[in-house]
Amino acid sequence: MSYTHGDRIFARFEPVNLATLRDEVKPLIGRTFIWEWCGVGGEDEPYPGQDRFMIVREHDNNIPEGCRGRWVPLEDLQIGKQEFKPITLPDKLSDLMQLALDDLAKVEQDPQYRVNMGDWHNGTTVAYGNACVVCFAGAVMAKTLGVPSERFVTPARFDEDTRRKLYALDKAREGYVGMALARLGKRDDVCNVDMRRYVVEYAHDPKAWRDDMNQIIKHLREKGL
Repeated sequence: MSYTHGDRIFARFEPVNLATLRDEVKPLIGRTFIWEWCGVGGEDEPYPGQDRFMIVREHDNNIPEGCRGRWVPLEDLQIGKQEFKPITLPDKLSDLMQLALDDLAKVEQDPQYRVNMGDWHNGTTVAYGNACVVCFAGAVMAKTLGVPSERFVTPARFDEDTRRKLYALDKAREGYVGMALARLGKRDDVCNVDMRRYVVEYAHDPKAWRDDMNQIIKHLREKGL
């Protein structure tokens, strides 16, 4: 798999070579975290050409200070198995967005949920009356992928195919069509679509935002995407 800026994985730290392991990261052995991609090792650096990952800052309060901000090579991470429904999401961006709109409509009618496009699937949140807060992709996690409402879940908890599709939805909801297609492995220079569409923010006008999404879907379907 090819990783890029912002990619996250859910993995257990199981270093391959204990003899060369830095002392400051030894307390992490055997523990599972969400890790974020932070680049590839250079030719003159340890683990040249290998992807590097760092524990996301949300874990800072649960790990020793000396472990924070330390990267580890991908070979030392055992990526977790998908815990939820083994469902394959649509490959076409237009179909994927339509599924997400349908799931979002279900979420909007369900008292267990609240919509906030700045969150993924945040689980029950006191500030929202103990409702689960979800975004566009989070609605798919809740309704199609079957994530329990009390769970805090990000795309990092899913397999590679599901993860990139959830990230694609996150780009599409803001009108970044080219970036969404890139997440699905489509080259924007051959897609012949408008790469950036103006989109009203959901928080300002949910109906207008939905209309914008439907226009993007229509445009993509006209292009066979």
